[in-house]
This record gives sequence, C-alpha cells and structure tokens, in this order.
Amino acid sequence: MCIIIAKDKKNRLPKIKELEYCFDYNNDGAGFMYTDNGKVIIDKGYMTKEDFLARYKTLCKKYNYFINKCLVIHCRIGTAGTNTAQNTHPYALTKKINKLHKTYTKASVGIAHNGIISDYQPHGDKDINDTQNFIRTYMTRKFKEDKEFYKRQWERTQ
Repeated sequence: MCIIIAKDKKNRLPKIKELEYCFDYNNDGAGFMYTDNGKVIIDKGYMTKEDFLARYKTLCKKYNYFINKCLVIHCRIGTAGTNTAQNTHPYALTKKINKLHKTYTKASVGIAHNGIISDYQPHGDKDINDTQNFIRTYMTRKFKEDKEFYKRQWERTQ
C-alpha cells in the first residue's frame, strides 16, 4: 500500500533514511504537497529515488526545513493506471484530467490517497487511476455543493 507522510507545523521532517525506506518499498513514483502564498503546490512525478530525495532536499532548503509549515509526501505503489509521473500523487481537486496529470501545479485544494477505491476503477483507460477518477466524479461534486466539506470531515475525526 502507498505511504503518505503528513508533517504538520509541529512535527519534525522525515529523515533521509526514512524517505529512502518509503521509496524503496513504494517505488512507482513520489510527490509533495505544501502551501506557498496561499496556494496548495502539487509537485510530483519523481520516478527515481535519487530525483525524489534531491527534490526533497531542495524544498527543505527553500522553505527553511518546513519549520512552522505543513508538508505532505506520497510514495506510490501503482494499483490502477500506468506507473507514470502523471499518475503519481498528490492531485489538485479538479475535474480536468490535464490538471490532474500535471507534475507541478497550484490549486486551492490538494488530495493524496492511500489504498484502492474499488468503485472508481477506470475501465479501459490506463491513463487515469482510481484516485483521479474519484476526484473527478465524486470529490469535485462534493466541493461544488460545499466548499468546506473536507474541513468538517477532518474536524469530526480528530
């Protein structure tokens, strides 16, 4: 199963050895999600451990090691769709496949998922995966109905 590391403002960053382990066992691509100037940055498509760790080090230096800043890291095991940079997580909350596939984009909301969403398996389309299909068909509808639904869900599970 994929690995999601969610570092909030109070927690420490993962160590390089921890990230190496994550990528070694989930090596179908990796990505990052963080905020900058009020936008969620999706920065993904790192298909080798070396590229993944190099980007991590660059981001840590650029953002002062994420002190008082959140960071999400996703290491993927492909279960649906092809194992390409475009199918790595995280994703922007959008219906647009071209934006879901972007390896670098800005969004108002970002999503990473761990596991298989059986009811949203794409049939016959290897260019998308279950998470992208779920975002396009379910999450965008929920967001249109209630722009803050995801915040309340989080509060209820705390």
